[in-house]
Amino acid sequence: MTLNELKINQSAEIISVGGQGVLRQHLLDMGIIPGTQIKMVRTAPMGDPLEFRIYP
Repeated sequence: MTLNELKINQSAEIISVGGQGVLRQHLLDMGIIPGTQIKMVRTAPMGDPLEFRIYP
């Protein structure tokens, strides 16, 4: 499952982080790292951006 497949108020554990270079590093810097719990909070009316809550 990927993050864009989560429903509102659904939680998941980060297993791996994709991407390369600067994009991957930015995700890691924001706390999206393997082993972290993440919850979908809400989406914008057109579906983007997404808001997540990260639980260390």
